[in-house]
Amino acid sequence: MTLFPSRKIRTLQDVVAWRLCCGCGACAYAMPEGSVHLVNFEDVGIRPCFINNHTPDIENLSYCPGYRIADTNLAPKITRGDHEFGVALEIWEGHASDAEIRYRASSGGILSALALYCLENEGMKLVVHTAMDEKQPWLNRTVISRTRTEILARTGSRYSPSSPCEGLKWIEESDGPCVFIGRPCDVAAVSALRRHRPQLDKKLGLVLTFFCAGTPSTLGTLELLKRLGASIPAVQSIRYRATAGREISMYTSAMHLRINPSLREMLGQLNSVSAPALQTLPGRFGTPGRHILWRCMAKARPQ
Repeated sequence: MTLFPSRKIRTLQDVVAWRLCCGCGACAYAMPEGSVHLVNFEDVGIRPCFINNHTPDIENLSYCPGYRIADTNLAPKITRGDHEFGVALEIWEGHASDAEIRYRASSGGILSALALYCLENEGMKLVVHTAMDEKQPWLNRTVISRTRTEILARTGSRYSPSSPCEGLKWIEESDGPCVFIGRPCDVAAVSALRRHRPQLDKKLGLVLTFFCAGTPSTLGTLELLKRLGASIPAVQSIRYRATAGREISMYTSAMHLRINPSLREMLGQLNSVSAPALQTLPGRFGTPGRHILWRCMAKARPQ
């Protein structure tokens, strides 16, 4: 008699049912239009709902970070740091030289500055990333930024559910290379998808991420507002970090933070560049703090 019969993940529905979904939105991009609807469940996060009798098959698991994270494009792990943090070509210290970006963004403004540089100097067409929902500021939405004004308006960490991979269609349909910014789980999906979609691969000019320990549900933000005595209907804007990278006293509600063990050691190693959100080296009075920058994603370790 088998007390615990074998159970296997066979479809994306199983990934969601087993609570392995990270809400990246890759299935909404990859599956036929109208077959997936992303829903933000307040106490869980963003999850796909499959509609119109479209049942995802086993092939959809090939790009789902909740099912598997493939690292076939990475250089071999040699040092202890490679095994603990992922393979890195270079590790730098620094911050955005643009004072306004550094003041308004988090992590020294590194990702915002790189994205803006790509738009202004490398001829890249747009940036797909996450921003505050202006109508419901306790929520996020996936956006396109093409200008400095748009980048500056959407700086800062967003400690609530996001699904930037749903915006990959904008990159694939663009008329030139683009920038993608997402969590490590998001870029893991991007890394898998680009291997099977040549047009997407061609248009991904730069993929950026940050260190991440999981995403709190919307309930975490609502609980934070409640503890701060805020009236939710009156909230016009939410910044989880103060300007100049200083965090508010309670940046997240830990009771609603769920870490996916399969992502715990990724730290964004499947992307081009990773800038951690919290590893800040304070500068002396009157000087900017320094932030760590990982340069990753290569087939071989440089000699």
